Amino acid sequence: MVFVLAAPSGVFGQTRFVPTEQEVVMSRSPRGAVSTAEQALRGQLSRWLANPRDQDLSIALAREAFISAMADGDLRWLGTARQAMAPWWAASDLSADGFFLRGLIRQALHDFRGGLADLRLAIAKNPQRNEFWSWQFAVQMVQADYPQASETCNTITTRFGQAEGDGCKAVLAYRTGDPAVAMRLLDQLLNHPDFQGVHAQNWLAFHRGEVRRIQGDATGAIRTWETHLKREPRNHSIRLALVTLLNSEKRYSEALAVNSDTFKSDSLLVQSIISHESLGNPQASHHRKDLELRLSTQDQRGDELIERPKIEYFLDIAKTPAQALPLAHKSWESQQEPADALLLLRASLETGDKKGVELIRKWQQKSGYEEPHLRNLLNK
Repeated sequence: MVFVLAAPSGVFGQTRFVPTEQEVVMSRSPRGAVSTAEQALRGQLSRWLANPRDQDLSIALAREAFISAMADGDLRWLGTARQAMAPWWAASDLSADGFFLRGLIRQALHDFRGGLADLRLAIAKNPQRNEFWSWQFAVQMVQADYPQASETCNTITTRFGQAEGDGCKAVLAYRTGDPAVAMRLLDQLLNHPDFQGVHAQNWLAFHRGEVRRIQGDATGAIRTWETHLKREPRNHSIRLALVTLLNSEKRYSEALAVNSDTFKSDSLLVQSIISHESLGNPQASHHRKDLELRLSTQDQRGDELIERPKIEYFLDIAKTPAQALPLAHKSWESQQEPADALLLLRASLETGDKKGVELIRKWQQKSGYEEPHLRNLLNK
């Protein structure tokens, strides 16, 4: 199944760091229990610590750590994946899996050019691995390179079959203005035998809810995501999408009920603050201090990456759009997804920045992407 590892970029909203071998430790599951994925990661970590220069062990650890980073939204695991691949970070003679994992890590660190280069090297070594093509498609979509993404999707269909191709066609459809086609394709895949695994069902649930959301069916999106979270409570991307939508619908108490874990990614912490502040709850102050400490730590460490939660903090919590604007512009230079468009558009409108508004208007016209909030802002 092509999209086994695919995840929306919003997953990554937690402080990144690159630990030394001695600092690589297990993170607690945000929901308390040790999952099957965490058990696999524990095993890979133990084997790698015994021999951190073994390339196969390092690749295996990097893969499990990357999957955990996506599943939990905990970017400490991305640091673990980066450390595992450190001895081969500049190598030109990696295996296909080595290039693939290094490419995944690079694109997660917003080095999309380097990530795509590694993914192409992986494909050149083994063009029969569908996940290599899937991630090439995903990165091309992040960069709004729709012609290249469409070409990759056609290759996926040719090499791996109609069902595999329908997955990427669905994403391409709703991101370029045809959500009805996207929903039809996604509904067809829901019961397809190749799409019954946990990762595939997670992927389908996210996108089926997202299509409903951009069609203006907030109730349907909420129902889709709530139903799936009962089956897969660990899924961070769906939890974040649901909490964000509940907050936007002013259903703050419900958002807090969904966003109840002790550990929160930066993205979920932002949403928790929004919920508490909207309800006038005193917990807002504690969570705000926590987030501000995280952001301060990133600044002190010299992190150059700009995450959405930082822009959201200035827009929605600090209420200082002038600080959000340059960050939103810089972020837009590297990734051009709908969430990034909304952040730049909001910052631009609140500061009177005509350049930013025009950038998003042109992107919307080029892509054909539609959703109610974006349309309302562009019509102001």
